[in-house]
Amino acid sequence: MISTLYNLGTKLECRFELLRDLTDRAQSSQAFYSSWKAVNAFPKIRILAAKRYIQIQRSSGLFFEALEVAKGVLDLLPSVSTRAMKHDDRQEALLAYSGIAADACALSIQGGGKSKEHVQEALKLSESGRGALLNLLLEDRIVSNDLQQSYPEHAAKLDELKAALNDNSVTATELRTSLQPPVPPSVLLRAFNECVDEIRSFEGFQDFMQAPSVEQMQKIAGDGMIVVVNVSDFRSDALLLSTTSISQMQLAGFEYPRLRTYVNSGLASIDDVESEEKVGKMNSRFRKFLKWLWQTCVGPILERLGYRRQEAKSTTLPRVWWIGTGVASSLPFHAAGDHFEGSDEHTFNRIVSSYTPTIRALIHAKQRAHDSNIRKNCQHRLLLASMSTTPGFTALEGVKAEALVIKQSLAAGVPITDMPQSNAQTILDAFSRHDMFHFAGHGRSDALDPGNSCLLLERAGTSGVLLEDPLTVKSLLDLDIQPALLAFLSACSTAENRAALLADEGIHLASAFVVAGFANVIASLWPSYDHVCVAIAEGFYSHSKLMNADQIDDGTIARAFHTAVQRVYRTSPARPLQWAQYIHVGA
Repeated sequence: MISTLYNLGTKLECRFELLRDLTDRAQSSQAFYSSWKAVNAFPKIRILAAKRYIQIQRSSGLFFEALEVAKGVLDLLPSVSTRAMKHDDRQEALLAYSGIAADACALSIQGGGKSKEHVQEALKLSESGRGALLNLLLEDRIVSNDLQQSYPEHAAKLDELKAALNDNSVTATELRTSLQPPVPPSVLLRAFNECVDEIRSFEGFQDFMQAPSVEQMQKIAGDGMIVVVNVSDFRSDALLLSTTSISQMQLAGFEYPRLRTYVNSGLASIDDVESEEKVGKMNSRFRKFLKWLWQTCVGPILERLGYRRQEAKSTTLPRVWWIGTGVASSLPFHAAGDHFEGSDEHTFNRIVSSYTPTIRALIHAKQRAHDSNIRKNCQHRLLLASMSTTPGFTALEGVKAEALVIKQSLAAGVPITDMPQSNAQTILDAFSRHDMFHFAGHGRSDALDPGNSCLLLERAGTSGVLLEDPLTVKSLLDLDIQPALLAFLSACSTAENRAALLADEGIHLASAFVVAGFANVIASLWPSYDHVCVAIAEGFYSHSKLMNADQIDDGTIARAFHTAVQRVYRTSPARPLQWAQYIHVGA
């Protein structure tokens, strides 16, 4: 019945496009709305119908009606992607949500203007509709000392239910609950939610495992700014958060069609075998894009914030955390500018840029960064995994040089565990004994399933032949290690998500390392050059603050990385495909 109604709406909308009969559009809208309101129908078809309804209402100028349905779709999200589902099933369910968060945010602004209430609503809608997979994982990593001290039985019960939901092999006999095996995931999920609701009834725990409030999101900006760049196909805006204010500005020239054209054109699809002539042309095209990004988006934002050109000393530049939504989720905001010899119209001399997939992820990273295990009585230790050769891939001549400069440059008080040509499980096991990790080798971004994106290591096959051994996003998302300070991923595409319909989920190696417990991650948005990786590693680890183990912290890491990339930039500003892919993610 619902499928028939949805198909009717589709046919009526097609006829409207041909004949422009407004009756067809009204009836199509009603068919989609009725499909959305069918609460007993499969969620996927309800969501698809809601998206069609929103599009029709928006194009008719009925923003309030479109917004109300968009809110309803976002409210449905927790029941569509739940802890009772396996990772792949959650990911599949979220495909239908592509674009909803950006539309809801834009509709809230379009309908309410710049009032504080509507800007706050827009921010909450944007945050609630993105990163659903990561948010569930981050919630599962909440460790409340207050809960353990005040209500130890509830803390233990919650931990056991989390473990059961995350491991289908766990049965009720392994739980201190009244449930009997076999335990269906839906039963475990209900028990988990009931336990959380009971905890929230206790004094002081009303916000336990709740989405962060606007005040909490502002607070985490610290002495910097959080900038959310929201792009929908009918308007683009920036939401600007500091500890004292939240505001919005429209980005009138930052138009969706042109941005989509740039993104789809594969501007950064380059590797070492390309001819020098073609590389030159691609750099020219990319400079044009970065100039447009500066003129229509980043430049106006920084001007609004009062961040004008300064002497480029990373110790004094203000910090900005960038979040892009939808088609803007992987944009190099940090590299925007008019790049030529002597230019000062660019981001580098105004701010120190960092990225985070969601504000909740930034809260998690900062909490890990400020954990007492990092700040007090903690011996920093670096795990160095280098892969100069990888089965099935070209040899990387610069990897050995990179490992050498790290050993020569890093602070004397930081012991290094050198694990060249290792396997994935050995590296995973070693994380618990180190708070810093550097990988130099090949990385791979999976366009079909970002959970399979990986760092490439090696293992011996049954016949003794070496095989590739991927350390995947999925394997990292299963980890909850002690708070760690840094993961430096010197490999291709470690912050790239090529699955367009999952752009708002922010699933890639960099975000997976944040979820696993690393407060800071250095990664790349697209393939990187071997010799540039060496130069950036040398510049980073030889930074004056990093030479003193007692001064290594999250602020130092972001600023040292900024200085290292800027040093490479100064040698070749007209070749952004060499330096613009490197980013800092996290605290």
